[in-house]
Amino acid sequence: MYEADVAIIGAGAAGLSLAHRLSRPEPGTRGPSVVLV
Repeated sequence: MYEADVAIIGAGAAGLSLAHRLSRPEPGTRGPSVVLV
């Protein structure tokens, strides 16, 4: 079982865009772990 802070349901254009934005946090901070379902 995967453990993630955020689960994105649907990997269409909007889901992929959201995952991309969430996986690039501000410099010096830790971003959330993201999983696409």
